[in-house]
Amino acid sequence: MAHMGCLCGNRLSNSLCPNDVQIRTYRIEQWEEALAKNLDVYYIKDLDIWYCKKCDRFYYFQYEGRNHIRTITYKLLKVVYQDSRSCRCTPKLYREYMVYTDIELDSITNESSKVRDLPTPRLEVKQCKSCNRVTVKEENKYKIFKMERVSQIKEG
Repeated sequence: MAHMGCLCGNRLSNSLCPNDVQIRTYRIEQWEEALAKNLDVYYIKDLDIWYCKKCDRFYYFQYEGRNHIRTITYKLLKVVYQDSRSCRCTPKLYREYMVYTDIELDSITNESSKVRDLPTPRLEVKQCKSCNRVTVKEENKYKIFKMERVSQIKEG
């Protein structure tokens, strides 16, 4: 299990199982392939994303080799109530994701759960490939995140 400090000073950890830090995120293409093949949920590779509830920031980790991690940090930009667009880019540039919190996924699955058995996620997540903003829709409320910074972290 891992832990890290958020930029706001909050300590993030995935030591508890389930936890409220990890967000199970799947690219829509992976999800559709898993549906077609009727795969077990636990066999789909999810993206490594952590969320800080204290400051509304999330971290997207990309592993490059054994000792290097590229971390992309996103910070809440603004909250919009009626407009679902996070940028002026065309909708064709959006990448869609299927998203469950670790707690949600734990409560609706077991070791043999199939992807097609899962309910629709309560969060809709889209990322613009052009400006890299991320829109998260929960009920009728939209949160729009922008990339805050990109940093390289070496594991010790």
